[in-house]
Amino acid sequence: MPLSLATIRAAFLCHLIKDIMIDSVICTVGYSYDRWAIEEWLCSFPTSPNTNECLYNKYVISNKTLKSVIENWVIC
Repeated sequence: MPLSLATIRAAFLCHLIKDIMIDSVICTVGYSYDRWAIEEWLCSFPTSPNTNECLYNKYVISNKTLKSVIENWVIC
């Protein structure tokens, strides 16, 4: 069963800002966020915004695959 456009778009939204991610990153618990939003969050809170789970470090890494998929979706 094909996914609806609304379902696909929802997968591209940053949980923190409720908008499509521009510079998607993954935090240590595996959730993706827009870089500036999660970095701002992590300055104030030591937990995951999705799960409230304590983060043992505040490293984020680029989610290049998701970023590429979003960019291609926006172009289409």
